[in-house]
Amino acid sequence: MAADRGFAWLHDPRGTGPHLCLLEVPEPKTVKNRMHLDLAVSGEGSPDEQRQRVTREAERLRALGASVLTEYDGNHVTMADPEGNEFDVC
Repeated sequence: MAADRGFAWLHDPRGTGPHLCLLEVPEPKTVKNRMHLDLAVSGEGSPDEQRQRVTREAERLRALGASVLTEYDGNHVTMADPEGNEFDVC
């Protein structure tokens, strides 16, 4: 996120797929998310290799301030950003 601007764009570096804009807002979260993001970890391989990629990505996001809410047998992890907005890593 561009700290000096209060927003960030997420997009595929190859220019394909949708773009997603994240906006910083002044008010705190007060109700359940209206939108829930699933972040798919890319890569190929066995189910065990996919679980390892999901685990590594969840650990990377924890280091950036997210918290783990629920882990589902390594298939996916429900997390929350520092403001409590939930998302899945799968």
